[in-house]
Amino acid sequence: MTYSFPLLLLMAVLGLLPPGCSPPFATNEADLLLENGMLVDPGTQTLVKRTLLLRHGRVARVYVTPPASYAGPRLDVAGRYLLPGLTDMHIHAVGNLGPGSPADTMTVAEVTRRQLYCGVMRTLDLFNDEARVLAARNAQRARPGPSADLYCAGPALTCAGGHGTEYAIPTRTINSPAEATRVVNALAAQHPDVVKVIYDHYATWMPTIDQATLVAALRTAHQHRLKTVVHVGTWQDVRDALQAGATAVTHVPPDALPADIGPLFLRHGAYFIPALAVQTELAHFARDSSLLDDPLLRAVSSPALRRSYRSESGYSPGLQAFVRWQRQHEATVQQSVRTLGQQGVRLLAGTDAGNPGTFQGYSLHRELELLAAAGLSNWAVLAAATTQASTFFGEPAGFAPGSPANFLVLRQSPVSAVQHARAIDYIIQRGRLIDRQKLLTP
Repeated sequence: MTYSFPLLLLMAVLGLLPPGCSPPFATNEADLLLENGMLVDPGTQTLVKRTLLLRHGRVARVYVTPPASYAGPRLDVAGRYLLPGLTDMHIHAVGNLGPGSPADTMTVAEVTRRQLYCGVMRTLDLFNDEARVLAARNAQRARPGPSADLYCAGPALTCAGGHGTEYAIPTRTINSPAEATRVVNALAAQHPDVVKVIYDHYATWMPTIDQATLVAALRTAHQHRLKTVVHVGTWQDVRDALQAGATAVTHVPPDALPADIGPLFLRHGAYFIPALAVQTELAHFARDSSLLDDPLLRAVSSPALRRSYRSESGYSPGLQAFVRWQRQHEATVQQSVRTLGQQGVRLLAGTDAGNPGTFQGYSLHRELELLAAAGLSNWAVLAAATTQASTFFGEPAGFAPGSPANFLVLRQSPVSAVQHARAIDYIIQRGRLIDRQKLLTP
């Protein structure tokens, strides 16, 4: 192949291209040979040097040494690390909200492009305007482009006046087992990727569905072979959700972890999405505003929004109370996550992005750091954002032939430090190099 930009290619091989630069050659080729990369496989916890042949969006061959006979486009990534693309398992694709009036509003398409810029190749939206988010997902799947692959629940199923109804977003309510069955049957016709249910007895200032309605909603979803994610507030909520057959539960109750919860997760084979970012980051920003100076965050958020986080005195009374709550409960929340991880519960990385204290794309990197700070091994953290997420969706992940060719090419090893997952030189989606800078163009 004759490269259009030989100088850029040489700079790429030598490691001289700045982050976010354009690809070193045209990205519309069917084949691409990635030479001499260190393959980081969280599923097998292995780190080996290999060459990958990517063909039509998937891994076609794995070589110990580059094949001499190959004549197509190639990129030598020697000294770099290949990691399967990241997944954020809990977002709301509405942009970024601040503690005051500034906000970075975005379309769903803009959110998924910001996510991809940050190396997040798949997102699960767990509550949004149903028509809006399902239409965006369907359009994306009809004509895939450079953006994070969007999965979604559509509405959040809750009771009248329950959590989820306080936003200016229409949702579906279920106030009885019969209504839950009827609503989930109707929702299934829209082909959501999961069904999201609110079951929260911690927020006592708002009503929630009863246990019989939860059971009916999950049972009906499973009859349609739909996975389910339950928003919980207490450990009893977790028990009820797992016994009702939830595929996953999200959020960490602030009380000490009861001894039976880990074994209950394992018995039911369910997943846990802690979403530490939404439960801790406001307090972190209030304590250390230098967190807002991160180059990756600056690339995907506005200066006005970041300024709104710099002084806790500018937060609304409600958010100031939430900061105090986060400070009070963070250590207990960390201990619960650490214990469940040590017990072998399948953890998934999610941020609840779209809420104050979170940023689309960037906050997943913070989630990785927060999970590591809670005491999980770096391998476990990386698996929560890569191979475990693929297992949840029933999709292959890793580097075996047939796996999707969705990789981050990193300058440093994420196994030695998970924050190295943001040291992105290249993003490869469906076997093609992505021009990162174009992802930020309106």
